[in-house]
Amino acid sequence: MPGMNNGLDQNDPTVVAAFRAALLHQGIIALLIFAVLSVAWVSVRGQPDGARAQSPNGPGRSLARIRAGLWAYGESAGRQVLRIGFGVLWLADAVLLAQPGMAAGLPSQVIGPSAVTSPAWVQHLAVWAGDAWSYHPVEVASATLWIEAGIGLWLLAAPRGTSSRLAGLASLTWGLVVWVFGESFGQIFAPGRGAGSGRVPRPGSPARWSAWSRRWPGYRSRRPYRRCCPASAQSSARMASRST
Repeated sequence: MPGMNNGLDQNDPTVVAAFRAALLHQGIIALLIFAVLSVAWVSVRGQPDGARAQSPNGPGRSLARIRAGLWAYGESAGRQVLRIGFGVLWLADAVLLAQPGMAAGLPSQVIGPSAVTSPAWVQHLAVWAGDAWSYHPVEVASATLWIEAGIGLWLLAAPRGTSSRLAGLASLTWGLVVWVFGESFGQIFAPGRGAGSGRVPRPGSPARWSAWSRRWPGYRSRRPYRRCCPASAQSSARMASRST
């Protein structure tokens, strides 16, 4: 596209080697962080409920209340499908970004062609995004990969509560960023695809992901889980009563 820096070859061995090295080092760091968080989570889960309840407001009582609160409310099947589906999609997109040619080839192969037939102001956004990627291909490509992998893992690991709402908000925000700068608004402003063309505009995949991400704002209804699984609710209540 005119104005975009297309000087990089997608198979440039220097860029490919630097991209692979960056992913390797950052992957090791990510695995270490994940291992530390996993050990911390397992240690918290392994704490006994009543052993540390030395007082009515002791740590054992607080831990029992936290566990009872986590399991007292369920997640609807539809919301669970959306959450897990989006998490898997973001992880799959991150895996695709790990291809060797993505670091140098994405501006000329993806960003530029998507804006060729769009208005001038959309092309300016595409040129800005493509130049920003081309000037720092390794850093931007690796950062994009880890952002999408992090959002995917966050969605899979946060079934309810504030963390789940924040994960949905992160998915919505990043999907809009990809849709605007990576897909030029899904080409809905291109000639023959606008509102006056007689055809229904079809936004790109990230935009659809973002729209569906907004479908769950977290578990707001706070419906007791005992309606669908009374045994689990009763066991949670008994666990909380033992700590009192």
